[in-house]
Amino acid sequence: MKRRKDVGYFCNHSRWAYPHPLTFSITSVLFLCYNLDTIKNRSLFFGLIASFFSLVTLTGVFLYGNYLHRNEGVKIVSTPTPTLTQIQTPTPTLIPYTISLINAPDEIMEGTIASFTWSINGPPKTIHTTAIYYGSISSSADLGNHILPTDTHYTNVVKDFIKGEYSVPLQFVANEKKMVPGNYFFRAYAQIDELNLWTEEKTFTVRPAPKYEIKIINYPQKVSQGENTSFTWEIQGPTAETGFTAIVASKESMSGVLDTQVSVSNTSYKIIVNDFMGNKSQVPLRFIGNTKMQDSGVYYFRAVANINEKNVWSPEYSFTVE
Repeated sequence: MKRRKDVGYFCNHSRWAYPHPLTFSITSVLFLCYNLDTIKNRSLFFGLIASFFSLVTLTGVFLYGNYLHRNEGVKIVSTPTPTLTQIQTPTPTLIPYTISLINAPDEIMEGTIASFTWSINGPPKTIHTTAIYYGSISSSADLGNHILPTDTHYTNVVKDFIKGEYSVPLQFVANEKKMVPGNYFFRAYAQIDELNLWTEEKTFTVRPAPKYEIKIINYPQKVSQGENTSFTWEIQGPTAETGFTAIVASKESMSGVLDTQVSVSNTSYKIIVNDFMGNKSQVPLRFIGNTKMQDSGVYYFRAVANINEKNVWSPEYSFTVE
């Protein structure tokens, strides 16, 4: 007679070291199938079948729970979809125009030339005006690109390049003559399209020219017609050079002080002693010249000399030709 294997046999030889719901369920089914012929109560049989399906459900829940526990903290990282970024072409950098003062006087003497040098740099272009603007009142504030010369206190301009066509970049040299003594503020200026370019403000001084004086030392009060007569005069003042000095006379008086800008041609005087015309002489110096008067009458005369582009006049005197 064969010995039947009981439930304990299956439990002890199961693949799990500890009781497991699935082990128990499978064991129960095997037990029922093995002992089907001994079961007399069918209600018990169907109850066991219901219990089996319940245990299978619980086993599924148990296994799913274990799965979630083992995968806790695991994140699914998705690979980002690559996107296309449009690369914009960089805007080219514009090279600005600049104006720079290179050379200018700090101090000059009245009657000498003031020379200014400046440059304009930038891309090649034709401009139509650039100059030195100056005046006795400062415009020291920052002059922006919108400031025109008429918006400043500068009342004078060196006009060498005030109007024309000039291809920049270029260096400019301009000169100013006959400047009145005083202190001046100035800037170099250029207009390029709608831009007004200015250098920083600088200053220079025009010193008064040394004073020169002509004195009549000796002259005749009465002379005869056709008689040789002499005049002596002296130029006093700092060392300088003159290429013109003479005695001038007229029957018409021009009394009073004559300005240094007045030339002989602006008066009624005529040159009567011309010994030193066209000859350069160093002053201070005394001069003696001779003449012959052909017409009788009363003559009014002066000594005159041109020094540093200015005419220096003596006071007016008179003599008579009989």
